Amino acid sequence: MDRGIPTGSDGRPAEDLDEFFFGDQEHNTSELEAHAFRARLEHAFSDRFEATLNAYFGDHDKRDRNFFVIDYLPRRNIVRMDGFLDTSRRENLVFSGDLAGVFSTGRLTHRLLGGVEFTDTDTDQTRYNAYFDTSAADVARGVRGARTDIATFSVMRPIDLRGGVGTVADGRVTSNDFTVDLQDDLRIGIQVFSMFLQDELAFSEKVHAILGARFDHYEIEALDTTHGALGTKKLEKTTPRLGLVYKPKTALSLYASYSETFSPRRGRLIANTNDPNNQLDPNTSNNLEAGVKWAPNQDVNLSVTLFKTEQESPVVSDADAGTFDVIRTAVEGVEAELKGWLTEPWFVSVGFSYMDGSQADSARRPRELPRTMFSAWNYLYLTERLSVGLGVTHQDEVFISNRNEVFLPSYTRFDAGAYYEVATWRIQINIENLADARYFPNATSAHQVTVGAPLNARLSFRGRF
Repeated sequence: MDRGIPTGSDGRPAEDLDEFFFGDQEHNTSELEAHAFRARLEHAFSDRFEATLNAYFGDHDKRDRNFFVIDYLPRRNIVRMDGFLDTSRRENLVFSGDLAGVFSTGRLTHRLLGGVEFTDTDTDQTRYNAYFDTSAADVARGVRGARTDIATFSVMRPIDLRGGVGTVADGRVTSNDFTVDLQDDLRIGIQVFSMFLQDELAFSEKVHAILGARFDHYEIEALDTTHGALGTKKLEKTTPRLGLVYKPKTALSLYASYSETFSPRRGRLIANTNDPNNQLDPNTSNNLEAGVKWAPNQDVNLSVTLFKTEQESPVVSDADAGTFDVIRTAVEGVEAELKGWLTEPWFVSVGFSYMDGSQADSARRPRELPRTMFSAWNYLYLTERLSVGLGVTHQDEVFISNRNEVFLPSYTRFDAGAYYEVATWRIQINIENLADARYFPNATSAHQVTVGAPLNARLSFRGRF
């Protein structure tokens, strides 16, 4: 499992290291064993009302073991590396049911949707930090700044660490032990009960309104057996959804909507949220939209949306990539999309967005929020069986950290594809990054930057029997 490359002193990804693997070739692994059972029952009471019942049970055992860079010193050509071993055992039980119907009251037509859901989740999870014996010796000698979970390695291809054993920058042989430094051992129980009701009202062919509400009650109990701490939280909230659609013409729609969301935190977001005062508080957001949809003819559709979103949720901490800071952000912008047939064999799909945002009480931008994004795909249907496509994707530079100190540069990538159908078979080829551009699509933290794949192709066959 590749955790990416570090950033340099200029705040940009260290591009000359884009082919390096910063980890342990044997120990950077992710393993998952899962079992799931699903059942669904549908019943139509009439041609106007129908109900659906769903049941789900699933369990999984997950084990993640990783080493990764937390600091890079280009002048000395060294990196400081940390690591962890995470194990989690989780059981999920979900029951849900909904009822949908269409009816009229006077001149009003109603499309009603209502339902309930119950979720019960139990999780046992542990995290062990890396423990290097050379670093432990430094701590014992009182070396300033020494930590047992961090070791310093010379930058080389690959890093001299394999199977938890390697050579650190000063030439000493080091050995890691993932059974010594226990960070946390948690027993987490989450129960959520939800109800929702939504009514789409048709006042006329031109005016529709959506009125909805959702009620959530959740209880969380998190026992940290390592420190003997028990955290509990019970919360209830009703969140609205409101919308209005006006159609002055059949091909033109104007709409506006407002909604709120409210959901509990799960997994490591409970264990590693830095502020203990809101460690178990929910993720929340408020969303406001207004837009227009226009179909100048039956072959082309254009939509433009203005939006504003305010949310409070955990993101990766700048100070420690293994923990999360709870950040409040506000983002506003515009999105535009064009889809349709320009000519009989030529279909296009074009999207553009502009976004501006800030963190609460700060002028800093939220991490990984590009100012502009653009994508366009062209499809030529040369025959009934043969089609080719060419696309381009562009993304502005984005900040990796909440402090806006390091960033990912902007990039443009070209892709292509084609398919040919023979009888009941479909042969398809997808080519990514035609220009073999060097780019960095995302990052987990300042020194875990994902390197975009070089020129590559994927051939697939699909058939019906």
